[in-house]
Amino acid sequence: MTTLTAPTSPVSDTLAPQRGRTAWAAAGALAALGGVATMLLQGTLNAAYDSSISGDPEAIAAAMAEVKGHAALFHLAVSLSAVLLLPFGAGLVRRLRRGLDADSLLPWVAGAGVLLTSAVLILGSGLDTEFGVFPPEPGDVPAEHISFYGHWIGTIPWLWTGLGATAGCVALAGVRRVVPRWHAVAGFVLGGATLAFGVSPMEYMALLPATLWLLVTGLAFTLGDRRA
Repeated sequence: MTTLTAPTSPVSDTLAPQRGRTAWAAAGALAALGGVATMLLQGTLNAAYDSSISGDPEAIAAAMAEVKGHAALFHLAVSLSAVLLLPFGAGLVRRLRRGLDADSLLPWVAGAGVLLTSAVLILGSGLDTEFGVFPPEPGDVPAEHISFYGHWIGTIPWLWTGLGATAGCVALAGVRRVVPRWHAVAGFVLGGATLAFGVSPMEYMALLPATLWLLVTGLAFTLGDRRA
């Protein structure tokens, strides 16, 4: 008896798995671009930090009302970054577990750092609709509330401290040669800077090195793992 077998498709056997292995890393790179957009857009929403009107809530509220379109883009950038971090975190956990001992804590701490950052971003964008995209009419709420919102978006969405722990875990994995060795250097330098800023009174500066690490790492895993 002759047994017939269906030919396998090279598309389903090779290209599809490669996309699945690297899509998580690409999501991380896109989340990093969202972080860059967050920094740029917040610069147009910084009326609360404008020395010419600082201490004048009514003037701050009026200035914020003039840039509500920027507030909508800011909200999208922060929220999309939060969502894109989720597949990145899950993929990173899977990637690290492949080379580490089954009882290693590194993958889980790395994933927890990403999840923490995502949660902070969701909270950081929570007031955008009420005070930024659709600012209340003068007199509906105290102007001080809108002034406070300006400080909220100038601080909370910048707290990418959790990614410092993630970068540190990837760095330790690099020392163990689970990932390319240069990941260790990037993780120790940029992750260390993220944690240093995050635990200091200048915690909002954590976004700068965290975004750079995420962009470099996301692109490196996307390109490197795809070639592998």
